[in-house]
Amino acid sequence: MSSIRRNSGVYRGIAWVSLVSFVFMCALPPSASASEIVKVQGGVSVVLRTSQNIMPTTVQVGDPIDLIVANDVKVKNKVVIKAGARAVGTVSEASKENFLGILGKVRIELHSVEAVDETSISIRGGKSVEGEDKMVLTIVLTLICLPFFLIKGGNAVVASGGTIDAVTVGTSEVTVE
Repeated sequence: MSSIRRNSGVYRGIAWVSLVSFVFMCALPPSASASEIVKVQGGVSVVLRTSQNIMPTTVQVGDPIDLIVANDVKVKNKVVIKAGARAVGTVSEASKENFLGILGKVRIELHSVEAVDETSISIRGGKSVEGEDKMVLTIVLTLICLPFFLIKGGNAVVASGGTIDAVTVGTSEVTVE
């Protein structure tokens, strides 16, 4: 009879643990892994930062340019593009400064940004920078003394850490947690 009482105590303990576990599971909020699809419409603003100096002496037309997202982008209070995410653009113009005071130029066109679910969202935007134009100065000084035609125009530089504004294009669906 004492073995039955010992076993019934074990069964009661198991029953209590099971009951307490069940109550806790029912009381917990819905799982954090529940996901939702958010539609990102065209025209949503995305601010990007350059991660390196971009100048015509170091890039060529068609070269890819990596940028990073400066701030979280939210739609319906959900982060769809996280700060630090990767964005991609290309160099669409790169002309070096030249003699006779001709200025340098560099232009970047933006293409896509990575969403929180690692899908690619199309973006539109860009930045164009020109160096200092010294052509008039060079011509005037060359008339006075011939060697001044060797003066170069200013170099164009998109500085590291500089911002470029972009907007989303079309509608994209992003799965958010």
